[in-house]
Amino acid sequence: MVIAVVAKNLIQQPISCREVDGIIVELRTQMMVEGLDAPDFNALWQALNNPNVPIQNDPPPKLGGVQKFPNLVLTERIPAIVESSPTKARIDLVYTSLGGDGQRLQEGGTIGSGSVTLQQVTTERYDAASTDDSGNRTITDTQITVKHTFSDGTATDDAGTIPKDEHGRGGKTIVQSGEISALVPNASFNLTGLIQGDDPMATSLRWIGRVNSEAWNGGAARTWRITNAGFEPHGIGNLDVSREQKVWFRFTFTFELKDVGWDSDVVFIDPHTGSPPRGLVKGEGFKTIPFPKEAAFKTLFNPSDNAAGETE
Repeated sequence: MVIAVVAKNLIQQPISCREVDGIIVELRTQMMVEGLDAPDFNALWQALNNPNVPIQNDPPPKLGGVQKFPNLVLTERIPAIVESSPTKARIDLVYTSLGGDGQRLQEGGTIGSGSVTLQQVTTERYDAASTDDSGNRTITDTQITVKHTFSDGTATDDAGTIPKDEHGRGGKTIVQSGEISALVPNASFNLTGLIQGDDPMATSLRWIGRVNSEAWNGGAARTWRITNAGFEPHGIGNLDVSREQKVWFRFTFTFELKDVGWDSDVVFIDPHTGSPPRGLVKGEGFKTIPFPKEAAFKTLFNPSDNAAGETE
């Protein structure tokens, strides 16, 4: 008689877990596989490749229909033949946190870390705030200008009468554009997670240089940019080629925040003064070029949407 190879949860057996700083970072469960061949290595292989046995990077079993440990994935399987029943094998399953001990995972099972500093930039524009009679506040993109009226011989200051301008500009008001050096927030952010696929280089090239298409991680659209993408293998998931292979890579992406956005500005320069003239018209005298391609960063570690997140 041929005994069917079956697997079942040993829910009556102890299930252990390990907690660090209030976070479950390891979960251990057991399964029993029955109906194996002779108790040798082939039987262990047969047990590991039972279609009912979880494979690497699978999530833990749900409790009451709810996933209680979304930050854990299967990282270790330890089969052993049951001495009293050679056609049975007990498999210890070890689920661990992607980020290791004490790492709190974000949405999508990712680990985030970063820093914020101030960076000096030079600009010839600023956001001018104004409030109307109703108390409505308006922010207007404004060119920086300064002006001066040259003395015609009648102007005075604290020291007395200002002599008439020697270059024939007496009484004339001249407006110039200006620029300032300012400190703006500069943030660097690293995000680590798993992406399934067999071509990690193509995945890296698809995302590198992209900017966020919508508000993300505290920054407005087009202010975060992926400046680095690194990856390393995270296992193939199973041994039997007859089962679907799950090739995973652990990716770490680095994002840089540019508070004024990553778009490039082009400004008309007066060849006589070397500076932008006054009265530049947006779209003509100065333009913003949306050069970097954008993508929906929220789909970065979503296997079903990983490629769909791209936009031009």
